[in-house]
Amino acid sequence: MEAEKVHQEKNDRTPQLVRGGTAQFVDNRPLSLLSQITQRKENTLDQSGVILKNVWGCFMDKVHQKGGASSEIIQRLKLKRSSSREVIDFTGISKVKSREASRGIYIKAGRVYKIFGKTATAQKEYNETTNVNSNFKVPIAAPVDYYPATIVDTPGKEVGVFESTELKGEFFQLSKGGKLKSYVGGLTDETKLNLGLIALVAARDAKLSDPQGFLEDTGSIIFIDIHTASTPHPTIVALIESIEQKLSVQ
Repeated sequence: MEAEKVHQEKNDRTPQLVRGGTAQFVDNRPLSLLSQITQRKENTLDQSGVILKNVWGCFMDKVHQKGGASSEIIQRLKLKRSSSREVIDFTGISKVKSREASRGIYIKAGRVYKIFGKTATAQKEYNETTNVNSNFKVPIAAPVDYYPATIVDTPGKEVGVFESTELKGEFFQLSKGGKLKSYVGGLTDETKLNLGLIALVAARDAKLSDPQGFLEDTGSIIFIDIHTASTPHPTIVALIESIEQKLSVQ
């Protein structure tokens, strides 16, 4: 009898997918039957480690866009800065998966939030970014900041946040495609050639190992996700030579 009632309960509820990756249900049962069955609700966790209160016991790990090829997942997450107690709410905002930031990257109100499992990792990125900017004049998405924060629904769970300015323009990454090479190759305007030269010389001197960033409409090249090595990226050196050659004949 109990098994039959459970079977009927399943058949009388229609699953509906809602933002946040949780499958919930709409009850189609008559009120008399509904009153006889106690709703089984339980706490569960989303991918961010956030407890979603009182949901039916059916959970989907993530919600992908068509074909599952998108790197963006809709998540529910609220952070509280440890110092100011300011709450930053990312509920309903797409989380971009990141190889480095275990908690993902969020963009909100013109700011980019790169969330790490540890504050020390966010501080390391901040230190490296500010170092190449102050010592080598590498153009970055300023201003930048880092700080510890806690996940609101799981008190005591601390994360590290690296925060920077959202950039507009064409994204490039030298290790994945030739967008920057094509851009430099098509430059003829002397002002833009000089702007490109300044940025690339700074990147060479700072020894950026995996240059990536944005090409802005003004002709500026802005770098993000800073990593350095013992030698600069060879493509940067080649692009500098290309620009210097163009400028020499103007």
